Amino acid sequence: MTEIPIRKIRKKGVHNDTLSNFNIWKLSNLLDIKDLHEPLHRHNFYFLLAFESGVGTHEIDFITYDVSNNTVFLVRPGQIHRLVIKQKSEGFILQFDKDVFSTQGNNIDKHLQTVFRQNLFSLNQQEFSEFNQSLELIYKECTLKKINYNKIISAHLDILITLLSRRLETKSNNLENNFAQQKLLEFQGLLDIRISKLKSVEKYATLLNMTIYQLNATTKKLLGKTPSEMINECIILEAKRQLLATTNQVSQIAFDLSYEDVSYFIRFFKKQTGNTPDAFRKKFN
Repeated sequence: MTEIPIRKIRKKGVHNDTLSNFNIWKLSNLLDIKDLHEPLHRHNFYFLLAFESGVGTHEIDFITYDVSNNTVFLVRPGQIHRLVIKQKSEGFILQFDKDVFSTQGNNIDKHLQTVFRQNLFSLNQQEFSEFNQSLELIYKECTLKKINYNKIISAHLDILITLLSRRLETKSNNLENNFAQQKLLEFQGLLDIRISKLKSVEKYATLLNMTIYQLNATTKKLLGKTPSEMINECIILEAKRQLLATTNQVSQIAFDLSYEDVSYFIRFFKKQTGNTPDAFRKKFN
């Protein structure tokens, strides 16, 4: 059985003045000799890629984006992506765990969940300039490592996430909508980590301390989808990840997704995508 490669953050230390769960690189340093080509893989950390200027492509969960100026790409833990960046591109790559924001409590966790649900932000020149100021300061602090540099880095990471969060804010900001949005985020988070084993709307509702009716009303209001539709989408997404990023047999993938009847899994996949798993794999590989 072939696993999708999972890259783990490179720990640099455990001392109080060291951010062991954080890395930053300048693209110009990574691209000084040749283009950057990264094959399909996953992370166990948050990944942020900011382009002041750039040329290339970035595929995230089977959606291919063209790299362009003043753009920010986000990849949350568990997603798969591949990347091609051409030389002379300018910007930064950041890797971090949410523990970097531990002093911020649950508030930053909510911001991370919200912001990283969107994989691409296209900023205007002024917005990117503000965003880039924090990136430059983070890189400087990480390079010089003066006293309490970790606190300054954490503060500017918080600024980066907050700037992106502003782009997602809506005019309706009442308590009812805030509660619904939080429950939706919790549901999406549960789907990310439990979809291989858990496919029951009733069980997800129980985990969320909601009734099936409440969960259905929440997802329909905010996304226009039923919980069942969201569950099916997540199953298909994970199946596609396995089909394209591993050489596993369809029977093994079905087993990994808790389907004992391989024929049923194949029929389900075809109904949702229009292709059998084997046909999908041949079409995209």
